[in-house]
Amino acid sequence: EQTGRPDKREDILWARAYVAAHRGSADEARHLAAEGVSAAEASGNRRNLLRNLAVLGFLDLSQGDPSAAVGHLERAAEVSAAAGFVEPNWLRFQGDLGEALIELGRLDDAAALVDTLEQCAGQTGYPWAVATAARCRGLVLAGQDRLDAARDALRNAVVAGERLGNPFELARIRLALGRIDRRDMQRGQARESLAGALVGFEA
Repeated sequence: EQTGRPDKREDILWARAYVAAHRGSADEARHLAAEGVSAAEASGNRRNLLRNLAVLGFLDLSQGDPSAAVGHLERAAEVSAAAGFVEPNWLRFQGDLGEALIELGRLDDAAALVDTLEQCAGQTGYPWAVATAARCRGLVLAGQDRLDAARDALRNAVVAGERLGNPFELARIRLALGRIDRRDMQRGQARESLAGALVGFEA
């Protein structure tokens, strides 16, 4: 902020919003990300517009409002497409968009998105892409009541998540697996997955 460079202030707004969102400081994160969106719109910085929209979408999804999440994240998808962002690291919001679409019952849209994520994962081998694609595939399969296949996909996601080195993302995978195990009356397995998820989130 002392440099007086608006572009650096925008970067800091996003970074603070991202951290606050993942630590559960929702009000702070929403305020910072909304300010970041406004600043990016004013400056025309599509990179920071995309990143702050992704934070807002993640927040809405985390707080049980998939409809609002889809609004932010579909706009992020439009921004990334218009800007020509093809580097996978700019498309990390797609995992949250896929999950929000599933929550809304838009399984066909989610499945198409997962197809794209899987293609990206196959081309790049990025651990996050592999883990996120497998997590979202598991959620799509669960939405189709194909619980055994969903469980297999999520177990693959756990393996990829362990390579990722991100406790939060691995915890999200274990949470999804635990929910499916519980839904399928696999209480022991569900307890193990959910306990692992809790440890990851706390870490």
